[in-house]
Parts: sequence; structure tokens; C-alpha cells
Amino acid sequence: MAIYKTLLTYRIPDERHGQADVLGKTSTIQYEGPEKLILWLTKDEDNSWGKANRLDDVWDADHMTERPLPGHCYQVELDAKAGDKECIIAGLIGPCIDGKNPFGYLKRYEVKVGPDDMPNSFVTDPTSPFEVYSKADLNEDLYNPETKKFKNLVYKEPCVEVTDDKIRLKRNNILEATDYKVAAADVPADIRKEWEEYRQKLRDYPATWKDVPNELIPWIKSPEENDPKKGHPPYSIKTDPTIVSIEDRTAEDKKAIEQMWPIDGVDENAP
Repeated sequence: MAIYKTLLTYRIPDERHGQADVLGKTSTIQYEGPEKLILWLTKDEDNSWGKANRLDDVWDADHMTERPLPGHCYQVELDAKAGDKECIIAGLIGPCIDGKNPFGYLKRYEVKVGPDDMPNSFVTDPTSPFEVYSKADLNEDLYNPETKKFKNLVYKEPCVEVTDDKIRLKRNNILEATDYKVAAADVPADIRKEWEEYRQKLRDYPATWKDVPNELIPWIKSPEENDPKKGHPPYSIKTDPTIVSIEDRTAEDKKAIEQMWPIDGVDENAP
């Protein structure tokens, strides 16, 4: 298998999910993935598969062993060594190797939000190519067969707004689904107390988090989800190996997360 390794430096917008990049900000990431990809793209617009030049499938070139090309597709090669743009596209749409994405582990950072007696939240690394560039945009018109060039990357748009109504709907759905945990007559008193306390905290959503952006409101774990007898030890960001805690941020982490600031309700000066 031909694995290509390179250190990429790429432009990032002036702020997370922004569209302007006049400040000249950049980020750096290691690409370690297939050197070449085989892409199947749809042929024309008047087919039952949708628009022309739409990404239908992608393969590591070394794994293309006698796979018949579908009749509605044509095939092109994407060489990750051809340029930074091609390499970033390869990392965004390419297959994982041994369960690892070509851009490696996607970091998540703990951020200090809300009441001190409630759990903190976390954000995905805002400088990751997956947060900087729109992967969804690459599904359409990825390649121009006339110019034989791949489309330019575009910055990712802000996520769909999480409104108070959406928070309340999720809260109400959880409360409705757990009514039986306190309604049944045979529920032991200690277990009933745990569920009552949990459900009361849910009822306080989103008021408890009124100064926190809705997208950063963390959802507390239920007593069942924190039950060691069921293989669920009490959850804590501090013990979650997928999240970098505030205390463990490196200088590189701090630089990356600065892309988020300022955000009302988030303590950006946390240690």
C-alpha cells in the first residue's frame, strides 16, 4: 500500500465557520494516508443518480481489484501528492487506514461553561480541516472533466442553530421516556431519588444554561448511564480519553481553540 506522508499548512478563516480570511491565519496538520484515490463520479445530469460529477464512491487505489465500474459513473484518479488542495480533499473524502483517518485523531477540547456544579462542555478542534472546510460541498461537482481539475475548497458554513425550542423538545422527550423510572410503585426509594434528581436537573434546561450558547449545552448522563453495574462508570470529561481537558491543553491546543473566541458564556481565560 502506497502511503503518503506530508505536513500541510492551510489557510483558515478569521473566526470559526467564518467566510473571510483577511487576517492570514493558518493551521498545520499531518496527512498520512493513501497516495492515490480512485473516484467514481456520475456521468450526466439526466440520470437517475442525480447531478453530473457527483461523488458516488471513493477507493484507495491499491485496493481497486477488479471492481466493475457502474454504468452511470466515470472514473478519475486523485493524487494526494499533486498539491495541497488535492491532499486536503483526499483527507476529507478518503478511506481510513486501519481505522485511522488520514488527518489522524480529531481532537475535542473541554471548555468551561455554565454552573460550577454542572459538567463542562467540549468543542471539536476548530482548526481541523473537517471544521474549516465543507466536506458536504465536495459531493457536488467535485471534478470538471473538461478542465481536468478538482473544485476549489470552500469554508464550512455555521452549523444549524440550536434554538431554545429544540433544547426544550429534547428535554421533554427525555422526561417522557423516563417517566416510568419514577412512576412505578416497585421502584426502590434510593433509585427513585436518583432519577428524581436527574429529572429535576433536566427540567431546568435551558434556564440553567441561559448564558451559554445552545450548541455548547452539555446533556447530563442519567443514573442508568452512570451505573457501574451495567458497565457505565460515572462519566467525567476528565476521564474521557477523547477529550483534552482544560488543564491538559498544550500551547498548540490553546492556539487552536483561540479560533473560537470570543463566545459569550464561555470562560476563555480558564487555566
